[in-house]
Amino acid sequence: MNENSVKLKSLICLCVTYSYSLFYVIVAALNVNLGSFGLRIFSSLLAAIAYAIYFYDVKYRRKAENNIIAFSLVFSTVGCMITYLRYDWINTQYAGAIMSFLVRGLPAILMALWASRENNILKVIYWLPCFIILYTFSSFISAVYSFNNSLIYQSISYYSVFAYGFTLYFFFNRKHFINNETIACKWVISKPVIYTLLIIQCYCLFAGGGRGAFVLFIFVTTYYLHKLSKKHLALIICLCLILLLFIGSNIQSVISESKSEYTGAFRIINFFNDTSRLHSDQRVDIYSLAFSCFLDSPFLGNGIGGVFYELGAYSHNIILDFLIDVGIIGFSFILFLGIKAIQFYRKVITNNYHHEIPLIMGLSSFVFLFFSSNYLLDGPLWFCLSYAYAKK
Repeated sequence: MNENSVKLKSLICLCVTYSYSLFYVIVAALNVNLGSFGLRIFSSLLAAIAYAIYFYDVKYRRKAENNIIAFSLVFSTVGCMITYLRYDWINTQYAGAIMSFLVRGLPAILMALWASRENNILKVIYWLPCFIILYTFSSFISAVYSFNNSLIYQSISYYSVFAYGFTLYFFFNRKHFINNETIACKWVISKPVIYTLLIIQCYCLFAGGGRGAFVLFIFVTTYYLHKLSKKHLALIICLCLILLLFIGSNIQSVISESKSEYTGAFRIINFFNDTSRLHSDQRVDIYSLAFSCFLDSPFLGNGIGGVFYELGAYSHNIILDFLIDVGIIGFSFILFLGIKAIQFYRKVITNNYHHEIPLIMGLSSFVFLFFSSNYLLDGPLWFCLSYAYAKK
């Protein structure tokens, strides 16, 4: 297969998996307002290309791929039928979530199957430095300049932490890419650029003030801590500077045009220091109501997307969403699949660092879904799970 053709398809693979966030970082970088209609067009076009790449370009499919596709279709179809039979009417939020799965979740599954073939994951990694630059730049200008309001505070924090995780990946695997492999924008993985990016990304995290993103930041940092050694003294110093930046952002505004860095850090600190903030944010009320909905049908659930009927929206927690939708039985099965996938990644990334990227994507997405969005609206988590089972 032509090398350039594979690179183009790998770019589509990455764009499809992150189509939701990618749309908004592009909009923020261009400082334009395309609205939700633009998002639907953007995601639908990428999904159509993804379906075409997989079903028309792939000459054969392995047994594992057929099993994953069959399971995805059967599980989602049966789950949706249960939902329809239970409620017998179409909720607009539910319909939107199902459409989102068709243009983000399912295409991400297919692209994971494509990436698992041969060494296609290497071509996906090829484009990651470009994504790091784009996500970091968009988060930064949205945090600093008041005229650019394309990204809300939570998005600024989350998207910068997404880039932060990939930046750390290149830091710890830098020698492999410098000596043996080719990636786009190779200058991005030079040490001065990496340290600069890390500081900017953490600044954006605190400027946005996303509490879930802050937890994700702690999670990603902890994940990489076991890889630290004395030779990584520069990174340790960089992380200390980030901590000082966080403390300093609570004292005064650094940039006169925007107070976001002050209010963002203030929002994070007060949220974790004052338990009443949980109630003022309505999360406790939402979680309490969601748990009550789960108890109404604890074993089989209410069907896929049932949370949109019970709450009128998602519960801002992936565990509660799954429990409401598929009950204890379905959730136990999903948990089993997740544990087996983690075991696979723990086994293979020791000898092949390429497989760490889908794992980082999936873990970051899982923590993100613990505080926001819904599993039907996501792409990276499905990519991570599908890649693991296609490779096993």
